[in-house]
Amino acid sequence: MSELCLTSHISLLIHSRLDDDDQSFSRSLIERLLSRLEEVPLPHISPNEHAHLLVLIQAMLEVRAHARRIVRS
Repeated sequence: MSELCLTSHISLLIHSRLDDDDQSFSRSLIERLLSRLEEVPLPHISPNEHAHLLVLIQAMLEVRAHARRIVRS
């Protein structure tokens, strides 16, 4: 993976994380990550792997949202 690309993704996460008041990954942070990954795919992974990565991230987001709803109930 390109060091510059990886640094860019990590930087996005760190700066977004600092902007969020929530102590965990927020929906907005994950949505920004997804948008960034759609704009600039990670190098050295196939288009199929990239698509699977996006689906896994989206699934994680939905699982976390569902878990929060259960805890609040």
